[in-house]
Amino acid sequence: MSVTRIDNRIDNVTDLQIDNRIETVRTALVLTATFVYEGATLVDSVFGAVPADWKRYNTDITQLTLGTSATSIGNYAFTSCTELSGSLTIPNSVTSIGTYAFGGCGGLTNLNLGSGVTSIGAYAFQGCASFTGSLTIPNSVTSIGTYAFKQTGFTGSLTLGSGVTSIGSYAFYQCTGFTGTLTLGSNVTSIGSNAFYNCSGFTGSLTIPNSVTSIGSVAFQNCYGFTGSLTIGSSVTSIDSFAFQGCSGFTGSLTIPNSVTSIGENAFAGCSGFTGSLTIGSSVTSIDIYAFQSCSGFTGSLTIPNSVTSIGRDAFRSCSGFTGSLTLGSSVTSIGDYAFYQCTGFTGTLTLGSSVTSIGEYAFYACDFTGTLTIPNSVTYIGSSAFYGCDFTGSLTIPNSVTSIGSNAFYACGFSSVIIPNSVTSIGSAFRYCGNLSNAYLNQPLSAFYNTFQNSGLTTVHLRPSPNTPAGWTIGSEQTILGKDNVTVVADWTTYPNPP
Repeated sequence: MSVTRIDNRIDNVTDLQIDNRIETVRTALVLTATFVYEGATLVDSVFGAVPADWKRYNTDITQLTLGTSATSIGNYAFTSCTELSGSLTIPNSVTSIGTYAFGGCGGLTNLNLGSGVTSIGAYAFQGCASFTGSLTIPNSVTSIGTYAFKQTGFTGSLTLGSGVTSIGSYAFYQCTGFTGTLTLGSNVTSIGSNAFYNCSGFTGSLTIPNSVTSIGSVAFQNCYGFTGSLTIGSSVTSIDSFAFQGCSGFTGSLTIPNSVTSIGENAFAGCSGFTGSLTIGSSVTSIDIYAFQSCSGFTGSLTIPNSVTSIGRDAFRSCSGFTGSLTLGSSVTSIGDYAFYQCTGFTGTLTLGSSVTSIGEYAFYACDFTGTLTIPNSVTYIGSSAFYGCDFTGSLTIPNSVTSIGSNAFYACGFSSVIIPNSVTSIGSAFRYCGNLSNAYLNQPLSAFYNTFQNSGLTTVHLRPSPNTPAGWTIGSEQTILGKDNVTVVADWTTYPNPP
């Protein structure tokens, strides 16, 4: 007799195999230690599809084999079947794996995905912490859902096939066991936020393919095991916040391609392993706060392209490895507080773009620039300690666009003379400890200053001749002026407002 339908409950079965001769299986049937499904209908009207919620939370199943007639695995089909163990093979006949299909099946040890799978749903394998070995996503897969492999235990490499176009947010979140390389397929267009967060075991280089247009926030944060170069493809338009933060193992140079328009907050912060140059593409318009903070291994000069309009707070803070000059492009309007704080390796010149209006507090603190400094006519504000400890030489002319100079703005700089126009209405102890500074050309009332030259090398203050000498000054020698003793005040600035 040929059995084609099973309706009654079967108990006390240790192993049950259902093959294609059985056409219908009631969902209340299986209470077994081992279940083998080979295409039988699991609900009267369904053939070839494992239904949603079918064995959800079932702790009796210890092994699972899906036969070659299975076509899809429904949402939550085997969620939290915690006693399942051994290998899981998704046959080539299966095209889709639903949401939470195997989520929480922590006993499974190996996963093989068939060549017919096109989509892997959200949370499909989340928490399958015992998976080992490498994982290959076949070329047939086009999308990997959010949290699909979150906190799985793979221990080898990860290869994404050429059909994958999108990697969902948190797709491989905290898969800390990977110890090999990460290969992204050639057709990926988007990498979701937190997609590979804390996958700290990846090694080797990482190439973002030319097909990728966006890299989500926190996408590779704390993937510090990479040991080679980072190559960003030519189609990427945005690198979001924290995208590569803490990837301290990358080496070599870094090029931001011309397609990129924005670099997000903390995008590369802490990537201290880079050992070559940093090249920023010609389309970048904004560099957000902390974008490259503590990327201490970059060397050579740095040029901010003309496309950039703003440099955020702490953007390059403690990038101490730069060894050449720094050039800011003509479109930069604002330099954030601490933007280049303690970039102590610079040994060349600093060129400020012609559109800068504000220079933030501590913007270039302790940068060892050499040569002269030109403040553009566009600048209105120079923040406190903006150029603290910079080794500039020669004469400094403050343009008549500047209205405010903060305390310690030029502390211990190497200028020999300074010209301060009467547009400046507020100035703190800006030139303290400028030991080489001997001459100052001023046109403000004495009351406009406060300890401006304390402990500097100032010997002579030059004012405009009468009747244009500013109020409050006394012509003569051996005066205590603006925090500095033994200063001579003379009214001989006949070339005002030009330098002598």
